[in-house]
Amino acid sequence: MRYQRGLVVLSAVLFGWCGLVGAAPEKRELREIFPEKSLIYLELDGARSTYEAFLSSKAWLGFEASAVFLEFRQSPDWDQFQAGRRTVGYWLDIDPVELFFKTVGQRAALAAWERKGGGMNVGIVAFPDSASALRTAFQRVSDLVRTQGEDRVSSQNGIDFLQLDEAVLALDNGQVVLASDKKTALLLIQKARKLPASAKSGSSSGLEIEVDLAAVRRVKGHPGGPQRPDEPLPILAAAGLTDIIGAATVLRFLLEPGNEGVTASLSLNAGLTAMEPAIRGLYSAGTVSGLEIGNESDILSLSLARDVGLFWEKRRELLPPRMRAGLAEAQNILSIFFSGPPEEVLSGLVPPISIIVSPQEFPAGGPTPRMRLPSVALHAVLRDPEKLGERLSQAFQSAVVLSNLDRGKKGGTPLSLGFAAAGQGAQILRAYFPAPDQQKDQADLRYNLRPACGRSGGDFVLSTSEDQVRKLLGRSAPPAASTGEKYPIDRLVVHGPALAEALTQAMPILVPNRMVEEGQTREEATRDLEMISQVSRLIRSLEAELRYADSETDLRIRVQGAGGEGI
Repeated sequence: MRYQRGLVVLSAVLFGWCGLVGAAPEKRELREIFPEKSLIYLELDGARSTYEAFLSSKAWLGFEASAVFLEFRQSPDWDQFQAGRRTVGYWLDIDPVELFFKTVGQRAALAAWERKGGGMNVGIVAFPDSASALRTAFQRVSDLVRTQGEDRVSSQNGIDFLQLDEAVLALDNGQVVLASDKKTALLLIQKARKLPASAKSGSSSGLEIEVDLAAVRRVKGHPGGPQRPDEPLPILAAAGLTDIIGAATVLRFLLEPGNEGVTASLSLNAGLTAMEPAIRGLYSAGTVSGLEIGNESDILSLSLARDVGLFWEKRRELLPPRMRAGLAEAQNILSIFFSGPPEEVLSGLVPPISIIVSPQEFPAGGPTPRMRLPSVALHAVLRDPEKLGERLSQAFQSAVVLSNLDRGKKGGTPLSLGFAAAGQGAQILRAYFPAPDQQKDQADLRYNLRPACGRSGGDFVLSTSEDQVRKLLGRSAPPAASTGEKYPIDRLVVHGPALAEALTQAMPILVPNRMVEEGQTREEATRDLEMISQVSRLIRSLEAELRYADSETDLRIRVQGAGGEGI
């Protein structure tokens, strides 16, 4: 029967959704109901209060829930869902969604574990708020099944059982269980009966998940182990992380509440020692403070604790065979740019390396493109500011000269080079196109490109925008300030409103690109991008921090809604 499979799916979906509004409970009694060696264990607290928050339109980012589900609510699927909900509600004499949350109550748990002889057992245990409403619904379902000529109802030890197509629903006075078979359901209810009352109720909201990765791989036949990417940038950014994931045997997930948002924590029991030696060396704790990322005016900020000099030194060992053929040519090109061996310059960049994407601002009276694109910058701290700063400035000039040669061959306008006014102790070298003769406020797309590089003390910034270089040099930390960090940390910060505005500005470029790459119509591409922009406006900020220790890796994600409330 369709509704039986739907019950299992609905249970899984709503368990995941409810966890997005709070923190994991401290009580551990529910864990004792299930086998210790579970492939996955999920614990939920606050399901009923979550449902009430949803009804009052205060769930998810502090906005109307319809804003998040806008596309779904406008589709035929929404009408079908509502029709099915009304039909089921008619013969149950209660709204099925409301019945679900009354069934779950405040606390519930789900687990999956290996079955002897092969296969897997799955069980959900919940403690209903309204036993009478649940029993009435149970009786109506039982009567309906009997009218169809099937006797799927039985009783044992004061427990009522309803045999579904792929599961068993068991109802006791104080708890309800959905399990893969009757034997499992009976065992879980008998254990649940022994729990103290404190384990069956809760006042907070939260979610905790624990996964036995080794058992999951064994069931799925996956060997585990490192899965190295085959492109340079992914190798630099994530090759060690893939080693960690391949070696980890336990994953833990936790949600924590806060006055200004929600923090999700994910932990793996593997760390730096799980990486291949060549990869491990790339991960380096920053010895001095660099750029303070996360400014609210930025669209995106990324800080990677990587030794790019070591990456270049070990390139033959790290890069896939198909890319090694071009290494000699890359070495020659970089040697021209840097006026010497590239490893001498790259090894002088102190981790972390930061990438910042920001909206562009254009000076009054100067050329302003009719479509503004964001600027992108790279920030690094230099070990030897005087020596390396000069070589990087020369590399910038060489890049502009080579670019102009290519532009000349194609009949394009060359870039002009010059120094820009800067604050005390700062030096900024810029390149720019000559101002157009007419309509400076409607200049073409190329005027988004105003490349520049600058340095102040030990800080070096390379950007597509002179204005961004000036701002980032002003935000840098005091020279040689120690971080005190023992282990490497990667950080990412995204600001939703700034991202939404950038998407809106770039829509004339993004829509045609999606039409070509995704095979979409103009209407489909526009709709998808507008949906991303709309959701982005609901998120004030998303902050992620990935911390690597010797035998553990921790990821923390904090989300703050545009209204100041967390998800």
